[in-house]
Amino acid sequence: MAVYTINIKLISSTLIGSGSGFGANIDADVILDECGIPYLPAKRVKGCLRDSALEILDMFKEANISENKEIFSKENLDFVFGTPGKKQPAPVYFHDLTISSEDKQWLQYFMNKFHAIISQDTITDALTELRRQTAIEEETGVADPHSLRTIRVVQKDKEFFGKIEISEQITEEEKNIVEKVLEYACKNLKHLGTKRNRGFGYVECKLLDSNQKDMTANVLERLEKICKD
Repeated sequence: MAVYTINIKLISSTLIGSGSGFGANIDADVILDECGIPYLPAKRVKGCLRDSALEILDMFKEANISENKEIFSKENLDFVFGTPGKKQPAPVYFHDLTISSEDKQWLQYFMNKFHAIISQDTITDALTELRRQTAIEEETGVADPHSLRTIRVVQKDKEFFGKIEISEQITEEEKNIVEKVLEYACKNLKHLGTKRNRGFGYVECKLLDSNQKDMTANVLERLEKICKD
């Protein structure tokens, strides 16, 4: 089974929404694990990469770039990410993305050893920050007195890592398709989470091979060569 790594770095603060608030003070909270550490759910990352790949497919069509040159087609995207209702699952399995395993192990160690000082809340506070927003009334230009909302976001510059596994049951040609689609999708992924129109969720995404080599490093150079040919 081929194993790759997705690395996502937060260029701006990001709201990886849990869909709920926290207590009476936080209206929108981030997703946290049992230690209070934010993470990116596999299903959400997979959906964002699929949207990114579909966006690339549209760009290729608009630019009149032959899909066959980089094995980019709607059928191949469905092969990589799967389609709802099909009995045969996609050959690509995504794992949750979290901070580096070494950092997480240390945080777990300190929380267990010094639980009176370090708790889930202190770990969360160290990795996140609170932002407050209000709505502005268009007619008066004054803040709506009942619109104050508090959200918790993951701090910028934090990095998340997660594994991608590719089934051994596919051919070398199909594996090549998977790699190309994931390389482009990762390179094109620029936003993640909610409130993107408010400046949140700007990210940088890389696909790393088993030796931790960046597979997305030369994507734009390859695309430029395709356009010239």
